[in-house]
Amino acid sequence: MSWSKKKFWSSFNITFSDEQQAYVMLIDGKIYKSVKGNILKIPSAFLAKKVENEWKKITKEVIRSKLIFTNVLEQINDIDDESTNEFLRVLLEYAETDLICYRASSPKKLKTLQERKWDPILSIYDREFSIKMASSDSLNYVSQDKESLDKFLGILKAYESPKLFLIYKMTQLLGSALLSVLVEKNFVNEKKAWMLSRIEEDWQKTIWGKDEESIEAEKNKRKDFKLLNLCLRHLVEY
Repeated sequence: MSWSKKKFWSSFNITFSDEQQAYVMLIDGKIYKSVKGNILKIPSAFLAKKVENEWKKITKEVIRSKLIFTNVLEQINDIDDESTNEFLRVLLEYAETDLICYRASSPKKLKTLQERKWDPILSIYDREFSIKMASSDSLNYVSQDKESLDKFLGILKAYESPKLFLIYKMTQLLGSALLSVLVEKNFVNEKKAWMLSRIEEDWQKTIWGKDEESIEAEKNKRKDFKLLNLCLRHLVEY
């Protein structure tokens, strides 16, 4: 979403709607809707303030890419049954070949580091959910226990669509559905999850160094991850 166009309204405000049971945005007195025609329902005062702030910064031109909270909330409001099923399918695919389950065969120090950092994640699943995930230091596919995958799918199905969507988006950035779910459940904080997902990348940087392009790409991914986690924490009022 990178389009831009001239500012087209004279009045703008956000108010709580009893009918929608959410905050809504009014532009020239009309409720703002997504391209798909769905009302932009903002679930909490915190997120309403974030949306308000980014729209108040608009003076002459609407640059869509700068409306980061609006973009996420629009995607949430546009979720339908088909997209929910797709989130479940993709997340289960990630879990079947999860980043946390595949370790480097060499060098030994990297393998040892991954085992030391990632094994506790698998232990959380075993202890808290009776989910046993197999790990390997081979690139060959490792078949996971069907009962454990079914239990993980059960965890995913218990989420309402907004949370499921955010976990889905976080998983695409982390490369790990297992980590993303533990972030939502507060077993792993945002900073640690990001570090755990970047062990091999950080290792490679110590050997080959950094380049400006990869640094910028990493920075943008990190910002996106923080945004998603912030939205996740404020889907409801505190």
